[in-house]
Formats: sequence, structure tokens, C-alpha cells
Amino acid sequence: MTDAREEPRRHPAATQLLRALFAMELVARDGGTWSLATDAAAYLVRDRPGSLWGLIDMEVDHFLSPAALVDALRKDDASIYGDADPWETHEADPDKARAFTAAMHSVSERPAAGLAEVAPLGTSRRLLDVGGGSGALSIALANAFPDLHCTVGELPVVCDLAREYAERAQVADRVDTLPLDMFAGLPNGFDAILLSQILHDWSPATGRQLLAHAFSAL
Repeated sequence: MTDAREEPRRHPAATQLLRALFAMELVARDGGTWSLATDAAAYLVRDRPGSLWGLIDMEVDHFLSPAALVDALRKDDASIYGDADPWETHEADPDKARAFTAAMHSVSERPAAGLAEVAPLGTSRRLLDVGGGSGALSIALANAFPDLHCTVGELPVVCDLAREYAERAQVADRVDTLPLDMFAGLPNGFDAILLSQILHDWSPATGRQLLAHAFSAL
């Protein structure tokens, strides 16, 4: 579009949609030219680093409506797959595991970069990323600390996915995976243990157990 005055007559539906997106600050306008707003370009373009499309895709397939959220609160249970346990669902369905891992990767990439800037790991050599999902944090830490080797401890099906992310980021030589049942204890041989987005999923008692496992392993 080159002449904004002609928009209503030539493209009424598209114009109304663009105006709505403009009001939501998802697009920008310069005369008769429309483009993605800065934040939309940063977060909503598929496959761009830091994109939230993994989360958006999962939200489209498993929409967390207000009714679903209230029901989950009443049941004190997860809501993403109805009454099914998320972790058992991922073990049984690799496609769901892939979609969930992509969603978590999309919301972890930017915080991972922030963690890498401040993490006190200058003297650490081996880090265990417990329940590390895609390995987004391990990838960022490996890039920030050349002498650090990271191991993502996860469900076997997620380990396969984490290896793909590490290979894509070209750090597979310093980010590997380990099938892990974190409730049964943690392996030795690490001088740093990371629990990111883990403790809030469980009760305080279970959280204390996981921290005790980490303390014993270190």
C-alpha cells in the first residue's frame, strides 16, 4: 500500500485488520507502509532466535482458557492435557514431547542469555542441568564459559530433543544428555547443579527432597 487514503476503498478488510494490529502495537506504520513493530519482529517471527512461536504453537493446540485454568486450580492438577500427567504423556507421545520442549525452549532462550551473564561459574567444569528440557540454559552457559561442560538430565525422549538443540547451536561437544529420574537421586561428578523451572512444579516437601539430592551429589 502506497497511499493510506485509498486503503479503505481498495483493501477494507486488510486495512481494518492492520489498524487493529496497530492498536495492539504489533505493527508499525510509516505513511502508507506497514511493517512489524520492533517487539513483534523480535518475538513473533518463527525460527528467529528468541522467538515465542514454540509457546504460541502449543497454546494454539492446548489453549489455556479461563475455564481450564479454574478447573486446574480446583483439582490442584496440570491442565495442558486434560487430566493426563504431562510427563507420562511426553514419555508416551514423542510429538507432544517435541511440541512442549519447543515451547519451553522459546521462553527460555532470552532468560538463558541473562543467566549466562551473571552465573558464578567461572571455576566450574561440569554442570548438571536437572530437568533441563531443550538445554537452552546449558547452551547459553556453554557459550559463555568455554571450559564448562554441561549435561542435560531429562526423560529419554527429551534427551533426544536436547541433543538436536545442542547440535543446532554447535555446542554438542560440550552439551550432552543423561536419562535421569531426578526423584531417585542425582549422579556424582559435577561441581554445579542447575534446577531451573523445576522446584515450582512440586510440593515444598518434594522440593526439599530434590535439593537434598543436589546437596548430596555435590
